[in-house]
Formats: sequence, C-alpha cells, structure tokens
Amino acid sequence: SRHHTPRRYPGQLDADLDTDIAALRSLLPPLLASLGLPPSAVSDDHLAEMCRFGAAELHPIAALIGGVASQEAIKLITHQFVPLNNTFLYNGISCTSVSLNL
Repeated sequence: SRHHTPRRYPGQLDADLDTDIAALRSLLPPLLASLGLPPSAVSDDHLAEMCRFGAAELHPIAALIGGVASQEAIKLITHQFVPLNNTFLYNGISCTSVSLNL
C-alpha cells in the first residue's frame, strides 16, 4: 500500500516528517526481504528524500521516465532493438538507473 496508517502520503505535512520517515523505515524490511534485497538496499537518505517531497512529482524525473517509456513503446511497435526486460529503476539522487529481471 502506498499510504501508511494516517491515509495520506508520507511527507505531506512538515510537522510529521520525522514520524513519516520512522514509519517508512519500519515498513521497509519486510518489503526488501520479499524482493530478496538486503536491508542496506535503501538508505536513510533515500527515505528522507521520499518523505521530503511528499506526494510531489518531480518534473525532470517525470520527463526522464516518460522518455524511457516512450522509447520502449517505439521498440515494441517497430520490433527493432531489444526492449528493457521487466523492471527499470531510476535513482534521482545519484542519477543512475538499472534494469532488473525480477
């Protein structure tokens, strides 16, 4: 679920930022374990960034993901080149991406 108990996105209220970070931190271990990832896969900095932006959409990241999606659609429609296989993750903090076959 993308909402935690208060039924709002984490970080929407500045006064609850620390509480929201702690709530996300408590939800993270079972999620990472279910994906077969180590607890160190998501740092406290990443959690803080997720909360700091609340439900905001970062326009440059939305544009990048939209560009990747449209590129993949063109690959599928034209049957040229090899499309990404399964899952594409983009880390906006370090400006890196990875394609995972889950």
